[in-house]
Amino acid sequence: MFIVDHMIHTYQKFWYNNPFVFIVPYGKYAHNLHEKYGKKVELIETESEKLFYPIKTDKGTKKVSLIKKTVLSLLENIPDEEWIYWCIDDKYLIQIKPEKVIKLYLWIKNIQDLSISGICFCRGFPLANNQNLKLDSKIYSPDGEVFLERKNYEQIFCHQFVRAKVLKTLFATFPDRPFFPKEMDDFHRQVKIPNNQKLYVIKENNMVSFGESTIAGKLTLNCTLSFQKHRFEIPQNYEISDRRMIFGELPITLWGKKIVLPEYLKKNQHKFDGQYIKYKIKKLLAH
Repeated sequence: MFIVDHMIHTYQKFWYNNPFVFIVPYGKYAHNLHEKYGKKVELIETESEKLFYPIKTDKGTKKVSLIKKTVLSLLENIPDEEWIYWCIDDKYLIQIKPEKVIKLYLWIKNIQDLSISGICFCRGFPLANNQNLKLDSKIYSPDGEVFLERKNYEQIFCHQFVRAKVLKTLFATFPDRPFFPKEMDDFHRQVKIPNNQKLYVIKENNMVSFGESTIAGKLTLNCTLSFQKHRFEIPQNYEISDRRMIFGELPITLWGKKIVLPEYLKKNQHKFDGQYIKYKIKKLLAH
């Protein structure tokens, strides 16, 4: 639950007026989440979170829960057209402009066109590539933000607003067998968005930046730094990756003007992060 805790913590810290109650499925009751966040968290016991199934890998046998069954069980009593905020625990907030996103939320929840089924307000990899978008199909928010229609489910696991039917439709196509979370990247690329559903992504990323928590079972560089920044204990059974995974980095501004970093700094940002985190970890271990 430490990854979930960290994700919710970043929302409470950076998006101080978020309107959400975070629904967390569990197999073993997570008392610390209720104690820490109170009514902002609703814990739902699911049988699929209690059972773990072995999968053989090159590195030995690992156990996983039934992800498909868990997600569909959480959605089964939610009307298809109801908007939900889809935020899996493997992403967390780095930066956000709360007032802009609250305005977006108020617009989205009152959209009458049922074909508009998803609004992603973070445009990062892989949706930064125009090949995944229908550039001639767009909608506008009341504030004039432009949203482009998506051709596929790329970046569907980024935090975003979707109608419940989007996730029900998508997860129903996934296999019933146990699988690793990473496999879902291959699953969703084999599925077409139904004609009666339209998913959109913001044209210019100017509201939010997310970090990925783990990669290949290890904490990312950026997540490790975030753990330290927010005084979260780094679990001893987790390795630390040398990879940095950020979605939708916001532009750097000074006195209201955008600053463009030299290409050398952009290309080598991960190296500087790596050196910094190694220094921080050494300093942490020294104590």
